[in-house]
Amino acid sequence: MGIGYTLGCLVSIMLWNFQRQKVFKLTDNYCCRFIRIKAARYVVYLLIILTAVGLTAKYGNGEIVNFITAFLVIDISTSERENINIKDVKFHKTISIVCKSLVCGFCAPLFYILIFGNYFAVLYFMLYNLCCCSEYEIFEIVLNILTIIPAFIVQVILYLIYIFTSKKYTMDFKGDYIVNSLKKPLLNIEIMAAYIEAVGFYYHIYENDTSYIKIYGEEKSKVEEIQVKHYLGVIYIAAFFMFLGFMSVYLI
Repeated sequence: MGIGYTLGCLVSIMLWNFQRQKVFKLTDNYCCRFIRIKAARYVVYLLIILTAVGLTAKYGNGEIVNFITAFLVIDISTSERENINIKDVKFHKTISIVCKSLVCGFCAPLFYILIFGNYFAVLYFMLYNLCCCSEYEIFEIVLNILTIIPAFIVQVILYLIYIFTSKKYTMDFKGDYIVNSLKKPLLNIEIMAAYIEAVGFYYHIYENDTSYIKIYGEEKSKVEEIQVKHYLGVIYIAAFFMFLGFMSVYLI
């Protein structure tokens, strides 16, 4: 039991250069070319999603289906692919990619496999990749809601890593932790990344016709390439423990 998920996850990481988002991007470009009305594209994508989810639900039992599902929905290697040849340190952009990969490409699919089954992981996977391709506001709202709990799970693990590595217990979210958790669930994880690596994190905010920047983390620390590389290692450690937790619960 569970061999399908294990092999699927392993093969997904090994074939890190397989770009799922590129497939979605090409499909979306093709769809936009022939279907100019966004509402019509919503209908088309909804039908595609429902078909994929329905097929997965119908044939969702068995290790082969588990293998295929895990291979498709696990995409944590996006972080490695995007940052493997870093020349200029762009901590904010890099951390955003890495955190999104951990939550949306790893934790969330595994979480929804446990709670609902393969079909729901496929649903999340398709919504996530469609939102990466273009601005589909309705899908983004649904995706944001579905990301709240997985993001919280990741926060717990990163907080434990922060305590272990820094011997500290406090992080300053500028009073926005709850708001961020509901509206921007990935932002808190990016802030935690800054604290783990002891660097400054600058977040640009525009609201009520006012533009300003909030600063989190350690302002005095200079961002170095080694810190970005180190955080990639932290992400894989977190992913390892999450997969152990997933298999432990799945096999119970």
